[in-house]
Formats: sequence, C-alpha cells, structure tokens
Amino acid sequence: MEQNTNTRNKTLQLSIFALYMAIICIVTMFTKIPIPLGYAHIGDSIILTFALFYGGKNGFIVGGIGSALSDLLSGFPQWIIPTLLIKGVMALIMAAIARKEDGTYKILSIRTFIGAIAGMLFMVAGYVVAGMLMNGFAAGLASAPGLLIKSVVNIIAFYIISVVLDKTRKIEKKF
Repeated sequence: MEQNTNTRNKTLQLSIFALYMAIICIVTMFTKIPIPLGYAHIGDSIILTFALFYGGKNGFIVGGIGSALSDLLSGFPQWIIPTLLIKGVMALIMAAIARKEDGTYKILSIRTFIGAIAGMLFMVAGYVVAGMLMNGFAAGLASAPGLLIKSVVNIIAFYIISVVLDKTRKIEKKF
C-alpha cells in the first residue's frame, strides 16, 4: 500500500513538474518583447513562483529546462545552455533566500522579496556576461537595461501569481 502511495506521489510530482516546464516554455514564448541579444518575457515570474513553492533543486530543473525549451523552439539555440544554467541558478538563489531551512516560506516577506531580487539580478548578470562572451562587450552590456526592466515586471507578476495561487490553494505542497 505504501509503495502505491509513493508511486502516486512521484507520478503527481512528475506531472506537476512537466506542467510547469510547459507553462514556463509557453509563457516565455508568447510574451516576447525584443531586446538587444534576445527577448524579454514574463516566464521568469513562473520560475520564481515554482522555486518558492517547490524549492531550489526542483526550481533549477523546471526553470532551466522550461526556459531552455523556449529558446530551442523560438530559434535561439545558442542560448540553450546559458539559459539552462542561468535560469536554474536563478531559481536556486530565490529558494535559498526565500525559504527557511524547514522549507516553509511566506510570500509577502522581506526574505521572499530579497530572494526574488537576488535571483533576478543574477539572471541579468548571467545574460550580460553570456552576451559579452558570445557577441562582444558592448552588445552584452546593451542588453542590461532591457533585462533590468524585464526583472521588475517579472517580480511584480511573481507576486500577483503567487498570491493568487496560494489563496486559491491550487498548488499541492507535498514535496
């Protein structure tokens, strides 16, 4: 009986992870606004939400893969590896700061706010450096303003999404 419960929980976890990867990919692809070296989107708000609810390791996997799939399907294959790493680490940073050691969190807390800002600043720095390595110093630096604006929009969207999901209890917090 316990094995069936474990199998069911693993199946539920895999399903939720796959669903979030798809949501991240779709939201990223369909909210694109061109900026130097790529595009801005609100997919990062979903990554921040997932990392807060499900933890950093899970956020690394889901956020990294969902975002990398978006780059693949959107015609930006050169960004797949940087995106996988940057978005994954962004999720790790968010969860490491926002979640307490016992895994609990409060959406409307200074820890969560600092975690979201730190994660997004890492994302900006990561893409600026990757842009510099792939396209030169000036091109990489030119992407910073758009990425910073995108970060602010994503943090606002993160709070809206997280509060709504938390209040409606649509998120299972079992793992």
